[in-house]
Amino acid sequence: MSHAVSGTELDLPVIRSYFPAIRQGRIVTNNAASTQMPDPLLNFCKELCLTYDNVHRGQSAASVRTTALFENAYRVIANFVGAASWRDIILYRGTTEAINAVMYSLMTEFRDGDNIVTTYMEHNSNYIPWYALCREILPRFGRKVQCRLARFDPETGELDIDNLAGLVDKRTKLVCCTGASNFLATRPPLDEVRQIADDSGYEQPNGVQRSYFLVDGAQLVPNSFVDVVRRDMDFLAWSFHKMLAPVGVGALYARESVIETMRPFHYGGDMIAEGEVSPERVGYNMMPWRFTAGTPNILGSIMAGKATEFLVRAALGFTDGSNGYLLARDDIRRAMGRIQDYEIKLNGYLLEKLAGIKNLTVYGPAAPERRTSLISFNIRGKDPFDVARALDRYGVEARAGCHCATLAHYYLGLDPPASCRISPYFYNTLDEMRFVVDALREIAAG
Repeated sequence: MSHAVSGTELDLPVIRSYFPAIRQGRIVTNNAASTQMPDPLLNFCKELCLTYDNVHRGQSAASVRTTALFENAYRVIANFVGAASWRDIILYRGTTEAINAVMYSLMTEFRDGDNIVTTYMEHNSNYIPWYALCREILPRFGRKVQCRLARFDPETGELDIDNLAGLVDKRTKLVCCTGASNFLATRPPLDEVRQIADDSGYEQPNGVQRSYFLVDGAQLVPNSFVDVVRRDMDFLAWSFHKMLAPVGVGALYARESVIETMRPFHYGGDMIAEGEVSPERVGYNMMPWRFTAGTPNILGSIMAGKATEFLVRAALGFTDGSNGYLLARDDIRRAMGRIQDYEIKLNGYLLEKLAGIKNLTVYGPAAPERRTSLISFNIRGKDPFDVARALDRYGVEARAGCHCATLAHYYLGLDPPASCRISPYFYNTLDEMRFVVDALREIAAG
């Protein structure tokens, strides 16, 4: 077995050699939307497609092998975020579906007069479900529930924690917060938000007296070390296409004591205990299958586990494949720390140099340590879509639009709600960032 590289630096030449997109000469800086897949995962996917069978639905050697790979993916994913058990992980199509699963599963628990607190900086996936619940769904059943929005500082992009605290009261069933904004790049103080939720005094069906705490981790998990137990999260949702896997799989971590009192939001096969169906009674399966009715995304789920493992091992400097054992949490902490430190370096360079470009405005915190790995900006007098298309002519991949953070754009007075966004990942280089800056300097001057 090969050994990891020494020191604390990423082995960029080796890491970059795994990615076909980089070998093609692309400057891949739209990673907040989706990352690229490395060769080992592409090769594994091809092999898997030739040998797999359905899971939990066969006695063939292929089915048994595929089921083992499928269930091991849950273990890898649970270990990655520090869950107490792999049964605390539920796999869905993405962050959006995971948050919707929480919404629909909690729906019957809301009482007239309750409220939900979220923020103006949320992705629509962590706002629209709660808006719809409060404005469109629950009113049909005669229940009035408020969706309250906490402010952020327009100058710094930082969450107004005092404002959020003032919105939470003893009728706040749920506090929802992004772990890292996909527009402002802000990393809210999750421990403070958690404490505010803890102190609300709301009486939940399982007997605890506090608000539940949900974190949208779509931009947090791929770029930093996460420990759901230490952070005392009730729910954490994230997607794997932002961390080297194919699209179509996301995860929901759900605290056991919370999810055990909730009802599934869709029903069907495999969520039922074997033989436990009669005209009078249905017995549900154990977790997590109780919340995953129907045939799952087998290949995508296995690939999500493999991508998670590859991300950590690549950051540690291992050049061989999996050794079949779960990585130690200290190794995961070290690997994700390397990735985060390196991305701070890249984003620090971008922030410094972009500040010197006339008419270019960057949104969010000024300190790279306070940000996740993305930079949204506008150039005065230029349509952000035109800027993104101009960057593409330089070979730089960017995204223009509201990034599904519509509320935050309007909150900053951006109408239409649009900006251009660059989002490096751990396989990008400082030379690429220099090229991005030079391209933007020419675009701004043109």
